[in-house]
Amino acid sequence: MIYAWQKLAHQQCTSSERLVKKLTEVQLFCFGTAIAMALTYLFQLILFGPTLAIATEAEQRKSNDEEGPSKWRIQADRISRFVFRVHCNIVSREYIAVFILIATLFYWYYSFNGIFSMKTSLDSVKILPKDSLLHKPNSLLTNYVWKENLILTVFVNTHFNMTDRYLTTQFWDVLKELETLPHCKGPTSSYVWFRNFVNEYAKSEQDYPYEEVVDPSRLDNFFKNDRYHFDTSVKLKKSE
Repeated sequence: MIYAWQKLAHQQCTSSERLVKKLTEVQLFCFGTAIAMALTYLFQLILFGPTLAIATEAEQRKSNDEEGPSKWRIQADRISRFVFRVHCNIVSREYIAVFILIATLFYWYYSFNGIFSMKTSLDSVKILPKDSLLHKPNSLLTNYVWKENLILTVFVNTHFNMTDRYLTTQFWDVLKELETLPHCKGPTSSYVWFRNFVNEYAKSEQDYPYEEVVDPSRLDNFFKNDRYHFDTSVKLKKSE
């Protein structure tokens, strides 16, 4: 509930809106609490009261047949008194009180730290059923592929004139140097929109097509039919 309240701190909402309209978690918590209280009250009426009545009647019949309390009641009373005295001796000591206070402060610290730093996530582990066979490939993907994978993203912020042979040569040189580094997966694991564009219209499959001629007029059609959605990271500027 505290996390749900905290995540709406930056939204322009009044206290009533944050508590009632926006916080689905709070609504679910209140609804569940109301159901629990109703069931508890119902069980008190139909189970707890009759159980006490039956137990009282049985005790009265037994007390009429026997003189004084039974042996097991005397033994239970002795044990409970002994445990109570030991407990009082322990909690009445000053260093025990200090220890409990320090432990409580540590507990509060980590609790509040976890509340304010937690992040909600929805992954396949939570979506898939527990007996699903997809958990095995998902664990391999999470524990090995993504854990050991380092993705390098390169953004070119300056305008790139693709008709300039000198600039394109520099581009292919840098790309080749990057993809031939040790432990690099190479061109097969790279997504370079310029290489895809050149190879598609040149009918080529070269990793570094130095000699291919580039036609910028085909860019619009390329991005329109591109299955990798490169257009989300490319900004075109047409020269007049």
